[in-house]
Amino acid sequence: MSKVYVQKANTAWAVTTASLAANASTVSGSFPTQGFARLTGTLISNASLKAGSGLRISQSGDSGSNWDYYTDFVPSTCSGSAFSIELVGNAAKIEAFSDSGSIGILRTNWILRPV
Repeated sequence: MSKVYVQKANTAWAVTTASLAANASTVSGSFPTQGFARLTGTLISNASLKAGSGLRISQSGDSGSNWDYYTDFVPSTCSGSAFSIELVGNAAKIEAFSDSGSIGILRTNWILRPV
């Protein structure tokens, strides 16, 4: 059996403890995705995120000048949710949107997986 070498994963965005006011959002900021195939992450919150688009992964083909492609998720409240998305652009950003109530606990961690 051949040896498997563990590669250090690149963290795209990590929030360990945060709160989010009602009808507010938090964003990772733009990060480059060239050389990576997937973006994987987890998210937990103690209150609901915006219906239909509580978590948005946006991708850009022009290094973040325009966000032409996005994928929306609706994470479960009070239980951890995991995500995996194929990277097709050369930059991305992650956004979380609160619903009409404030969020007291928001934790998330996102890892870039190499090609």
